[in-house]
Amino acid sequence: MSEFGVLKINELRQRVKLGCCEKERAHPQLVTIDLTFGMNLSKCVASDNIEDTCDYLNISDSIESLLTENSWNLLETLTNDVAGHLLSRFNLMTFVEVRITKNVLDNNRGFVVTIKKER
Repeated sequence: MSEFGVLKINELRQRVKLGCCEKERAHPQLVTIDLTFGMNLSKCVASDNIEDTCDYLNISDSIESLLTENSWNLLETLTNDVAGHLLSRFNLMTFVEVRITKNVLDNNRGFVVTIKKER
């Protein structure tokens, strides 16, 4: 029997060079990242071994590396790149949904982009 699961990482906070102008990108901005991804859990459930799943620390480190090494003009492009990056690095993921929030104004909780990619 196959055990399919949906896993989530909520409120991963990272600083990123993001914005339409150089002045905005000069000061890394705090974004909040929420991830949802699917995978077959059969092997890790049977083995109880971290090697048989998507280690959330590796996921977090991978995203941090991507964000510190690059800059983006648009939140849409950043969100798309994070989703593609995760699918290319973590072969056990069958799909990934990435939601990134950027706080842009004092009178709201932020601008949000969500992108879902599947294998």
